[in-house]
Amino acid sequence: MASSLSSFQVGSTVRIRRISASSSATSSETVQNNDNGTGTVRAMVADYDDGDGNDDDNNDNNNDENAMYTLFVEPTSVQPIAPCSTRDFLIVPNITDSNSNTNNNTPEVIVSRKDIQQLLPFEQQLIDETDTTTSHYRNDDTDHTSVEIWKERGDALLRLGDASAAASYYERGLFQSSRVTVGGTVVISLDGFPKIADVDCIDTSQQVQQQDQDQQQQLLDISIVDTGEERTISRSDVLLGIWENDTQQLQERMLLNLSRCMLQLADIESNEFVVQSNNNRTKYLKAAVLATTLVVTLASFHDTQQQQQQQQQLQTYGQQTSSSSPLPSPDSLTTNAQTALILRIKAQTALSKWKQAKQDANKLIKAGNSQQGNKLLQSIERKRNLALQLDKRLAKQMCRLVQSTTTTAITNTHTNNTSDGTDDDGHDDGHGHDDDDDDDDPPTLSTNQQKKNRKWFW
Repeated sequence: MASSLSSFQVGSTVRIRRISASSSATSSETVQNNDNGTGTVRAMVADYDDGDGNDDDNNDNNNDENAMYTLFVEPTSVQPIAPCSTRDFLIVPNITDSNSNTNNNTPEVIVSRKDIQQLLPFEQQLIDETDTTTSHYRNDDTDHTSVEIWKERGDALLRLGDASAAASYYERGLFQSSRVTVGGTVVISLDGFPKIADVDCIDTSQQVQQQDQDQQQQLLDISIVDTGEERTISRSDVLLGIWENDTQQLQERMLLNLSRCMLQLADIESNEFVVQSNNNRTKYLKAAVLATTLVVTLASFHDTQQQQQQQQQLQTYGQQTSSSSPLPSPDSLTTNAQTALILRIKAQTALSKWKQAKQDANKLIKAGNSQQGNKLLQSIERKRNLALQLDKRLAKQMCRLVQSTTTTAITNTHTNNTSDGTDDDGHDDGHGHDDDDDDDDPPTLSTNQQKKNRKWFW
């Protein structure tokens, strides 16, 4: 990729290929258009060497493809985009740099110039941007074009395999489209399940002064759509504000791609061999489950709305629904919903939630996608059997370790007792004096005791 001289100066940010310990199906499927299949990551230029011992940062020969650059790889944790930098992410887990596996080791890599890519123009613009009040970053810019821009930029980064950067743009698009207003519709978390609710009233009397906690302290009066039940909930119980007139299904598509980002980041964490990485991996997988679950919920809501509109139109023209437009099967799923189930199965399988994964596969079969559903069922069963075999091997190894440790401890105890002049029964072996026998001859051991001693020594 052609790069300008300024892109390679010390302190500038560039993009390089990610080198992982292994490559899994999740990574290759997520990075669909990435040549190397391992993804990319951003890094900062720390030093430059043209191969002639000249490390002058301003040397005009640094366009040599054989020039070597020392880079510091940035953490994989997703960073928010202004002006929502003080807000919690809607989907992405909050992983601080101190908990990030890459920050713990401060990875330093040396690569040649030909392996370095410059950032995309809009990325560089965001880095150089000092005024966040421009049209692309206004907090009140909620039109369709703005949300679509954020999605397109996230798509471009995902094609490069940079899941961390792409997730930032998808989160920004979701933040832009998710609005909680009176009369609007939201997805809430109720007893651990997503529910569609209408917002009847917003109580702002309990807001605190801190800007980053304003939304979290709001109380909402809502009505559950499917039951009509009225409740008062906290703003933090709202998972997503449903965007009205989302004819292009941008929210669903951003959530699908965001779940792909989470799966790829989980795959990266699993290849880092760091204790903290396992915890981060679990967080990313759970975030993927949340994103895909929201897609299924949104798809069902929009599908139901569309059916109701069709029924109203038919009733307006005096036609019977049963004769002219039969209702679809309750098990039918939209294309986005089926894709969400497939991605959720991957996340559930990685979390070893075999029951939930099988339930999603059966939903695909009931929806008519039997080929994909049966294929996933076989894959789930195969991975489950492999996991069980691994658990059995680990259990056997643990038993052997415990047995070996116990045997060694008993042998050492017996050896110490013998060296101290005492046998297993606590009797004197002849070098001391017994209270009941003043004879200097050593006591004769019984046959059973002799066998016992031989057993321990052998």
